[in-house]
Amino acid sequence: MINWAFDGAGVPRYRVEFVVADRASGYTAGVDTRWEHAYYPNASDYWQRIAPHEVYRLDQIKVLSQPPGAGVPELVRRYDLRYESAETSLQTDRKEGNGQRVLTLREVQLVGSDGTSALPAQSFTYDTDFGPGFAPRAGWNRLLSGSNNQGGEARFSYSYTFHDPNVTSDSLHENYHRVTQELR
Repeated sequence: MINWAFDGAGVPRYRVEFVVADRASGYTAGVDTRWEHAYYPNASDYWQRIAPHEVYRLDQIKVLSQPPGAGVPELVRRYDLRYESAETSLQTDRKEGNGQRVLTLREVQLVGSDGTSALPAQSFTYDTDFGPGFAPRAGWNRLLSGSNNQGGEARFSYSYTFHDPNVTSDSLHENYHRVTQELR
């Protein structure tokens, strides 16, 4: 929670609340189950204890306002976030099939102050075509497009920054992509 614009009595005028859920439950069960360590699951217990690990999924962001004299904060707007299921989530940058599935944002929807009226969800698509070669083609596992579902869309193209896709031993650079074109 973030509070700001406090009045003289210490009551915040504005607040942002983050609503989270356990990643291991619901439709994202099975996503990001491994620890963020290069040698997982063979890393020592010590490394598994100190390595970062994502436990939660952000489901909503609520923006609230408490006008002077109001007893409780009132909803100004809410953002609902939806993710791909474990079966359709992106995987880490590995072709061999041992890459893990990662949390993949599918939609963000703006909901009004009444808690029910909403704009069409903004949706995101990702490039899942690995390509025919040893290394992934430029843009694999990257944001391909975003749409506001009201006629507006942005599309992205990528290229490698360092990687030569014809060299099979250059795996250290196969994850470096840059946006080369954005179409609106």
